[in-house]
Amino acid sequence: MQAEPNQTHPQTVPSTPTTSKFLILPTERRRFLSKFVLMTLLGWFVGGIATLVLLQTMNEQIIPTANQQMQWFWYYSWFYISTALFALIFAIDQAVVMRKYVSGWLWLFATFLGWLFSQSISHGWVSYIHSLALSLGRDLVTIERIVFASLSTIAANLAWTWLGFSQWVVLRKYTQGSWWWIFIHTLSFFGISFLVWLLSLGHDVIPEVYRSQVVFLAEQGCSAAILAIIPAIAACRLQGKVTKF
Repeated sequence: MQAEPNQTHPQTVPSTPTTSKFLILPTERRRFLSKFVLMTLLGWFVGGIATLVLLQTMNEQIIPTANQQMQWFWYYSWFYISTALFALIFAIDQAVVMRKYVSGWLWLFATFLGWLFSQSISHGWVSYIHSLALSLGRDLVTIERIVFASLSTIAANLAWTWLGFSQWVVLRKYTQGSWWWIFIHTLSFFGISFLVWLLSLGHDVIPEVYRSQVVFLAEQGCSAAILAIIPAIAACRLQGKVTKF
């Protein structure tokens, strides 16, 4: 009986498996998108309503009863108080969704500070460019209006890189190669500016009696939608940290 040839088994080489995944798994994306968009829209509109209520309260109850010195204080501090209130509501709503993937408290804190800082810088640039236009001391011609309006829009939108940077400081602990998130909100606000410009082209087709209300609601709705959808889609592309075993 012929002997069976010796069977050689290849030696198994131990390997170090590496797991690389998205921060938000593909199976969770649809649910994440719906939640993130919904909560961002909620934060936008609730924050807006809260600031309007605060403004009405200040104008009707606080400022009339204050002395002249305090009235000046409330007038100058109104912008920062309302911005802080809006930023807090907006940040809380987003943190409710993001806490599953990053630290909810850090996201809330970063979004709050980033929004407050970006809004302040944006407002400052718009005011500065407006003052430059007024310093000319005459009515602007068409090309000058376009130039100043374009500069104001660009400067205001670029200021939102600070919101992206603040959030990226949190994201970098949980993701890799996420530096591009710094510019995601600037992209969103440029999209908002473009859409608002498109809406302005159709003002004349709206009856004048309803024009201001319709335009305001349309601009607010489109702004909230863009600010919710673009970051939500971008978040689904974030790469999670590489885990080695």
